[in-house]
Amino acid sequence: MSELSDHSIVKTQPSGSRVIGIPPEDPKVAEMHFQSKLAFETDPSDVYTDLSNGSTEILLVDARTQETYAQGHVPGAINLPWRKIDLSSRVAIPKDRVLVTYCDGVHWVLSNFRLLKG
Repeated sequence: MSELSDHSIVKTQPSGSRVIGIPPEDPKVAEMHFQSKLAFETDPSDVYTDLSNGSTEILLVDARTQETYAQGHVPGAINLPWRKIDLSSRVAIPKDRVLVTYCDGVHWVLSNFRLLKG
């Protein structure tokens, strides 16, 4: 990160747009930023690759309603609606697998919290 210490923040003129109000970053600095994110985050492509390769190390949890799940879901996902997550459902989750949750809205944060809450 020492490369970033020489980088100064560019002041811009006030703008009505938050997008153009922030100038684009130097490509090398932007690359470092996104490379560092990959060390801590996963994305749908990673999940798809694992599922395609038959990985048994992850458990895909669909936190949407039972009705939405029935209309279509990622193959292999279990349905655990976020509103119904409680101690008994957490006990049933295998401890030896990494949980990957998905939802159709902001409730995914709540589903993660409810699954992890001890």
